[in-house]
Amino acid sequence: APYDPMQDDEWADHKPQPVQKLPPRPRENPLWRNLALIMLALLLLMAFGIYRFQSPNAAFQKQKALLAQDTFFPGIYVDNMPLEGMTYQQARQALGQHDAHQEKDMALPVEVDGKKWLITSQEVPFKRNIDSVLNKAYAIGRKGFPWVAENGQTPFNTRYLHTQQTKRDKAFFSTGVTYSAKDVRRVAEEISGQINREAVNAVISTFDFNTRAFTVTKDVPGAKLDTEELYTRLTQALNRGDYTSQVLMYSQPIMPIVTSVELQNGFALLSTFTTNTGSNQNRNVNISLAAKAINGTALMPGESFSFNRTTGERTTDKGYLPAPAIADGTTFEEPGGGVCQVSTTLFNAAAMADMTITIREPHAWPVTYVDKGLDATVNWPNLDFQFRNDKKTPVFIVASYQDKKLTVELYGMRLGNGESIKLETELVSTTQPPQ
Repeated sequence: APYDPMQDDEWADHKPQPVQKLPPRPRENPLWRNLALIMLALLLLMAFGIYRFQSPNAAFQKQKALLAQDTFFPGIYVDNMPLEGMTYQQARQALGQHDAHQEKDMALPVEVDGKKWLITSQEVPFKRNIDSVLNKAYAIGRKGFPWVAENGQTPFNTRYLHTQQTKRDKAFFSTGVTYSAKDVRRVAEEISGQINREAVNAVISTFDFNTRAFTVTKDVPGAKLDTEELYTRLTQALNRGDYTSQVLMYSQPIMPIVTSVELQNGFALLSTFTTNTGSNQNRNVNISLAAKAINGTALMPGESFSFNRTTGERTTDKGYLPAPAIADGTTFEEPGGGVCQVSTTLFNAAAMADMTITIREPHAWPVTYVDKGLDATVNWPNLDFQFRNDKKTPVFIVASYQDKKLTVELYGMRLGNGESIKLETELVSTTQPPQ
């Protein structure tokens, strides 16, 4: 039979229940919804504002902390030594130790013409300008610039940007040596003083006035060191910190004006002049004494010869005898009469030897022992005969009297090849002596 649910015990007592309806939902108020959205937006805006406020402040605090540190900023080097994180004193100590080591090792060798010197800090005290360089390096990020306002940057921003640029591009500083230029110049002058020397000319060391034989000394070249160049090279070595590299220099040779070879080959008889004397015995004695007085005279370059100074006053104490003499237009007897023949003979020899005649006076009237115009009178003490040796070598005077002949010879360096001097006179006018 078909199943009848109503016959089942479980469903026997089941009765249909009435369906219950839910109460209707209240209608949503749009005002509250909008208020909630507004509040949420305000909260988000406040959070964003707080974030925007806190973010630059944190960056500023970080920059402020960086600029407030008392150490060198990154990227700063002095003498290739990184100073990042060092205080000023720490950097000063580190560089000072390096400086002391270099000062201890300073041994600057100088060699000139094979002679050697060693320049140390004792000769030239020096030190490095560590403090001035560290001050410049430490000023990075701590000093403003006058162009800040023009760029629209605050001094703080400029200082911070300076540190960042230094960190990126690096800043290198180098210390330099400070020393007294006077010390270096003194050293250069002392070295030059030991190198510089005048050239030594060869000279006639001996001359035998009897045999006319002579000997000469050896010439010695001189030397001249450029003191200014040495000073410059020393300062350059100190400035670049090169304390051991050798300074090598050579002096400029100075050749002597007169060499021994030139003297040997060129020294000879320059001139000779002879006059004849008369039969007056006293006069001949005076001529002989004056000739002996000037004989053996060595006249150095630039030196002047004076007849009166060489013979001195002609007095009887020296053996001079009374003989005729001409003075003030008259003839009279005086001790030393006749010595004018010696000065005249010397004048002719000196002129022919190319000596420079400086003082010479003729007699009041012509004399008999030389042609007219070739005489030279003397009288003590105001009338003298003088000449000067303008050669670069000495001149020697040899004078002798024998058998009524007076001869004066001058020896020295020859004139140019084939050159000689001869004196000639020309009569210009004749004046009769006063009656």
